[in-house]
Amino acid sequence: MSNGPLTTVREAALKQRLIGVLRSRLVQKIDFYIGYMHINGAGYLRVADAVAKGSIKLFVGGVPAGAAAAFYPAGRFFRFPGGTYGLNAGDQADMVHESTHALRALTYTRQAMMLITHTQNEAAAYVADALYTLYIGSSNSSFEPIFIKAFQIAQSIKDIPGAVVSPQDEANLRAFIAFHPVYSNAGKTYTSISDT
Repeated sequence: MSNGPLTTVREAALKQRLIGVLRSRLVQKIDFYIGYMHINGAGYLRVADAVAKGSIKLFVGGVPAGAAAAFYPAGRFFRFPGGTYGLNAGDQADMVHESTHALRALTYTRQAMMLITHTQNEAAAYVADALYTLYIGSSNSSFEPIFIKAFQIAQSIKDIPGAVVSPQDEANLRAFIAFHPVYSNAGKTYTSISDT
């Protein structure tokens, strides 16, 4: 597998797998507000269309340490660890997580004066990830405070279209994110502004 653009049949299948996950009935059920961000099926369809058209690229390899996958808003590309990624439910939940960052990058931009903090961006992704996991009939298996809080929020808004994550729940989840070493070591604070 290369660190460059997708070139093999297996890597092309990864692209189709991501598009399929984003267009799936379960991802289309995701519909909530966190702050002024609306995370919903229409946003995931925008991401799927951008991937299909090539305006968002996929690369294999080069995933940052401590991450399962990554989305880079400035370059508009995903990084996945391998061409077979996304064959299991955990990988698919990670795809939803990273695609929530892509949704944010496509919809809520600095140019539109819509500033999102790193922690709010991550909070939205964790809640979406947790909702997808609940919709496939699974549950949280992590003892990490971020996941525990994200699943508690997801459980409270599951199956409620247009549900609003309470400001208190959002603040608590963002605080857990801000203090997690993966984010704090990268210089992401509770109030730092997200890219693009």
